[in-house]
Amino acid sequence: MKKMNMRHIIEWQNAAADLSELGGKAAALAALGEHGLPIPPWFVVKTSAWRQEGETPELAPELQTALAAFAADDYFAVRSSAKAEDGAENSFAGQFETYLWVRREDVAAKIRAVWRSAFSERVRAYCAHNHIPPPAVPPAVLVQRMVKSEQAGVAFAADPVCADTGTCVTAAVFGLGSALVDGASDADTYTYRYATGEITARIAPKNIAAEPLNRVVCPMLFERDLSRERALTDAQAAAVAMLAKRASNLCGRFQDIEWAFEGGELWLLQSRPITTLGGVFESRSRAYVFDNSNIAESYRGATTPLTFSFIRKAYAGVYEQFCRVFGVSEKIIAGHAGVFSRMLAFLDNRVYYNLHSWYKMLSLLPGYTVNRTFMEQMMGVKEPLPEAFLRNIHAGLPRVGKLTDAFRLLRCLFKLTGNYIRLENHIARFYARLDAALEGPPPENLDANGLADAFARMEKGLLLRWDAPIENDFFAMIFHGLLRSLCKKYGLPDDFHNELLRSQGGVVSAEPAREIHAIGRSIAQDPAVIETLTSGGLGEINRMLARNESLRERTEDYLSRFGDRCVDELKLESVTLTEQPLPFYRAIGAMAGREPDCGPPAPRQAPDWRPRLKGHPLRRAIFAWVLKNARRTVKNRENLRFDRTRLFGRVRRVFLALGAELASRGALESRRDVFYLTLDELLGTVDATAASRDLKAIVALRKAERQKNDACSSPTRVLINGIAGISGRQPGAPAPIKTGDSLMGVPCCAGQVQAVARVVDDPGTADFAPGQILVAASTDPGWIVLFSLAAGLVVERGSLLSHAAIVSREMGIPCIISAAGATRLIPDGAVVRMDGATGSISVLEGPHG
Repeated sequence: MKKMNMRHIIEWQNAAADLSELGGKAAALAALGEHGLPIPPWFVVKTSAWRQEGETPELAPELQTALAAFAADDYFAVRSSAKAEDGAENSFAGQFETYLWVRREDVAAKIRAVWRSAFSERVRAYCAHNHIPPPAVPPAVLVQRMVKSEQAGVAFAADPVCADTGTCVTAAVFGLGSALVDGASDADTYTYRYATGEITARIAPKNIAAEPLNRVVCPMLFERDLSRERALTDAQAAAVAMLAKRASNLCGRFQDIEWAFEGGELWLLQSRPITTLGGVFESRSRAYVFDNSNIAESYRGATTPLTFSFIRKAYAGVYEQFCRVFGVSEKIIAGHAGVFSRMLAFLDNRVYYNLHSWYKMLSLLPGYTVNRTFMEQMMGVKEPLPEAFLRNIHAGLPRVGKLTDAFRLLRCLFKLTGNYIRLENHIARFYARLDAALEGPPPENLDANGLADAFARMEKGLLLRWDAPIENDFFAMIFHGLLRSLCKKYGLPDDFHNELLRSQGGVVSAEPAREIHAIGRSIAQDPAVIETLTSGGLGEINRMLARNESLRERTEDYLSRFGDRCVDELKLESVTLTEQPLPFYRAIGAMAGREPDCGPPAPRQAPDWRPRLKGHPLRRAIFAWVLKNARRTVKNRENLRFDRTRLFGRVRRVFLALGAELASRGALESRRDVFYLTLDELLGTVDATAASRDLKAIVALRKAERQKNDACSSPTRVLINGIAGISGRQPGAPAPIKTGDSLMGVPCCAGQVQAVARVVDDPGTADFAPGQILVAASTDPGWIVLFSLAAGLVVERGSLLSHAAIVSREMGIPCIISAAGATRLIPDGAVVRMDGATGSISVLEGPHG
């Protein structure tokens, strides 16, 4: 076919033409045609033709000249090609008129009909629904030779349903594709895996007669019954998939194409972006499973980029050390650096475990093939994982036989035995390193370079040498599990293992509650002081303390020891009690004003287990050894967490001081804006390695994202296929349980309580009265001010070794953990009965207005 020289209202296949004149559809065809993709001949009537000619017949001479370049028996497709059409956000699919099998003499009339459709009610409604302005001018119009196809259809270069970018999905029919597009006939479906070339076909009964033109264009299709035959061979299905993939590579986005076979030759009729994938081009896909069952206890709700980037680096270092503790070689650890750097994920400002990396890390440990289930319990994985996910993990495992793996496990056990024997020495050395890391001048007295150096010393001296807490946590899990198993094996009562761990003393996390109780009781006879603490402002309280030397000294001593404790204390952006002590003073006032017998019961001593094993000396010896180690390691676990708080407190002060330095130089609006930078961005600003100097713009963008994400729900598990960082899921919220209904959790500390339930999200602002039952999604040491007031605890998440479990046993507060959905299902203010020995929670009365 010969191209003609037209006046400026007609444009032939030209990738260099102005997009505003060609429109989206024609521009895409022009660009693809320039790279040699098989596209039927076409030309476009530009938008300027409407502006210049309106609907006058003066368009006809140039149009007839253009049509003369085609064969006499050719038919044409006449369709819109608007600037916004077939875009990545809004495709305008089906909004403008399209005409197929148009005779030569009818083309001009159809062009004008397409122009008129731009101002239809249908287009105006589409624009209103998508919050975009309606078109001010009609679109350019694409005129293309119709392909007399034997097979035709559509193909998605990525599966649009599950966003699998490793699969092409093709729908195909015999004859013309219009029957498929209009829904008049079912179509065969072919999936093609790019990585393997594997093709799966699902053959559907096809109604060839549903498109009447098939009898005219393709009469040979009616010579036999093709309704249940395959429309495409494997070779043809592969060719269509590779055409879709090639178009996607050229466009930089996954494409939805229309195609047709004519005389065995494959043609690309149309190409536009798939608008449901929501991201930029990626060459292959991977299934991700993110889970926050355990980590939500430390990082509940949304957090900031600085916290995430800091803990991401810390987790990488900690779990490299974890593998060393288990005897994994340095060569293997170095070869899997990418696994350790992706232990955590950041979705909608929430922290999740990336289970793909966790399982890869676990697969490096000796014994994985022998005892995978035990390791899953160690991780706290509560829900079964998709089989496809596990197959992907297992396919990447090194080829190690079970015998070899068992030998590696035996060698590992010898190493762990040595670590157990030296555990107390390791912990003592860890405390020495901690004290050394926290020495030095206050961060507020250092300049920016001194602050960066101080962080580097803490990182090198402690953050990357976390071996003692890792070893102790492992042994705490082992001995707690053994204690539970022995209690069951020896016929001891249910929950007896938890009773044996109560009130052993020496748990630092319980001291704040006891100290608040003691301070409160010391002023119980001074109503003026109580009134100031419970309702006065911070200035008024400070003036009162200046006149009360004894109370001032006790509160100052408390803050010097526990001032870094706060709600969400492992989030760097959290405000500590040192910065804002008002919740601490309110707790003292509430404690002072309570009735003497109101609130948590006096701690009960652990029961005497010896008479129950009388006459069994071997059992008693084994049980005594396991119990001693369970008590020791569980206590160490909670105390080491307190020292982690001290370290995080110093890191927080370093970053706030850096924020003050940047704010004083105009780089940030305030020092707390520093939490919206990543660790690399913050330190890179000091040593000129940051990619951007416009920190205010970065902070503004991330604050806007945080505000949007704060309103999102936080599912426990997220499954994503493809680009993980731009997808998210939101679960539905179940209805609250009604009066007479019950909820079950894991019993943690025995005791029955009937009281008003108070569902608390933020203990710093909670209206919590002494003697109520505290219901929370998760707790950390910052909640201790409410523990001292609570008659019972119900917590959605956590384990028998979590903070709430250990502290409640130490304080003797009836406690139930892992009560899934408790904060949504238990109405705030309802009268509830809880049984810490059985894990049952019953609603007795609804909230009173």
